[in-house]
Amino acid sequence: MMGKKQSSKSSCLGSGCLGCGGRVFLLILFLAIVGSCIPDDHKASHDEATAQSSSVSTSTALPSPTGTPTIDPHSALAHLMLLTVAENGDDQGYDRGLFGWKNDVDRNGCDTRNDILRRDLTNIVLGADTNGCVVVAGTLVSPYTNDTIDMDRENKNIDIDHVVPLAAAWRSGANKFSEEQRVQFANDPLNLLAVESSVNKQKKDQDASSWLPIREDVRCAYVARQIAVKEKYQLTVTPQEKSVFVRVLSTCQGYQAFTADTSVPAPGQGDHVTVETPEPQVQEPIADTGTESGGSGSDAGNWSSDDAGSAAYVPDNQPVAPAVPAEPAPADDSGSAYYKNCAAARAAGAAPIHRGEPGYRSELDRDGDGIACESKR
Repeated sequence: MMGKKQSSKSSCLGSGCLGCGGRVFLLILFLAIVGSCIPDDHKASHDEATAQSSSVSTSTALPSPTGTPTIDPHSALAHLMLLTVAENGDDQGYDRGLFGWKNDVDRNGCDTRNDILRRDLTNIVLGADTNGCVVVAGTLVSPYTNDTIDMDRENKNIDIDHVVPLAAAWRSGANKFSEEQRVQFANDPLNLLAVESSVNKQKKDQDASSWLPIREDVRCAYVARQIAVKEKYQLTVTPQEKSVFVRVLSTCQGYQAFTADTSVPAPGQGDHVTVETPEPQVQEPIADTGTESGGSGSDAGNWSSDDAGSAAYVPDNQPVAPAVPAEPAPADDSGSAYYKNCAAARAAGAAPIHRGEPGYRSELDRDGDGIACESKR
């Protein structure tokens, strides 16, 4: 009986274990059936999402230890962060003449204005007998408007803009410059651009917090160049300026710091350069200043011209005093007519006088553009 009961208990345990195994088998079978019912496209979407999540996590730049997003050290924004933020000073003591604008700083024989015109214009025509310096014609694609402008010297429709205006620079640190630093700043090609005179007059001496190019697609380049100039000369930036710089650069994230070559071409060089043909000069007749001899005999004498151009009689047998030469007029660049000043040139109906024309002198051409005694505007 004892053996029979034990056999019955063992049989019951075996049956119970078999029941548990059956339930496990049924659960696995159920899960397999449910899994086979999930659409393939859903599985693909899940796999793709998983892959994308993995890709983003590996490609996203890690934040800096402080939690601030990293900035490309070569970007304009990174260079902006190097500038000192301070409120502007005032204009006390400012005088544009202190900056020596248009001086021949690089000693190439040409003034800065014409250096920049030869750099920024295309299809350039140089004036004859100007040593390859003076631009008399050319075409500009404006860096501020993208408009195409043909140079008109008579109406002066092209100016040279200081990207950081001289007065704005004075207020942000240039008031402490030495004379040499001021002249270098005013004539630095990095800070100079040929632009339409109308746009330059609109800008005046305003900084970026008050004026930006009208075209938004050129503003990042403009801002990056301003930052480069301020960094080079250690000029400050106001909180308002910095805010504008950041806002503009946010529209072109990662915009690189300005490093373009801004050097000017050598005299006679530029884009498709030609030289104008000089107009033939009309030689003016030279007045006869010789002497006349009188009749024969003891009463005969010689006629000599005095300084005023009138004749004086000198008896024979007396030495003729040499005529005192008139004081020569200051030399002019054309070697012919001479005008003491622009008022005299205008009174004679000769103004304006172009380089190479009778009466032209560099002293009368105050802005060095090859045109003397221009009408005042």
